[in-house]
Amino acid sequence: PMRLTVEDNTVHERIGPIDTPLSMEVTNFLLDHPDLASWLVRKLKIAPYVIEMRGPRLSWANDGDGTTGFIELVDVQEGKRAYYTEGTHAAKMVPNISASAVVLMELAPVQKPGCGPHVVSSFDVYVKMRNLFVSAMVRMLKPFIKGVIIRKFSRAFSVAHQVGVLLATKPEETKRTILSYPGLSAKDRAAAEKLLDSIKPEARECLGAS
Repeated sequence: PMRLTVEDNTVHERIGPIDTPLSMEVTNFLLDHPDLASWLVRKLKIAPYVIEMRGPRLSWANDGDGTTGFIELVDVQEGKRAYYTEGTHAAKMVPNISASAVVLMELAPVQKPGCGPHVVSSFDVYVKMRNLFVSAMVRMLKPFIKGVIIRKFSRAFSVAHQVGVLLATKPEETKRTILSYPGLSAKDRAAAEKLLDSIKPEARECLGAS
């Protein structure tokens, strides 16, 4: 399915680079626990995301705005992750949009003078529509609908960045909230506490885009 989605995509977009004020270790922890990251931004009323783990590498996501689906972490290498997702967006003006998507993520640590560790991430997002009518419409109405669909099917991957900004601007409050997440095992809570203790507040000038 991944190869077919990439080779026969309806829309493709490269997103990024996105500068996140987190170390690579904390970034990887959040990416490995998307349910925790979504719970945090929902609890703090930043975004209505819901992500539930259905297996070690499989999760179900709802962006709170009509898009739901499954996300599978297919491959992890140093500085790279590959995801496959199948989902549906309940649209108002057109039939429901059913699609598969492949998200290829690249991550690299960066160090800015006077700042803490950051991670710069980029995404290649390939979306293959399953509804022929919507697919034809998307091809005719690019780039507007293209942008909307790409955002919809990549939104779940922005959660770690939002948590990074929270940790950089409100580290103590955010740490306490993260560690109160009931879905963490004792082992994961200990690992999270150790990682979070290494985070220091960032100066405002360190939070700009890369």
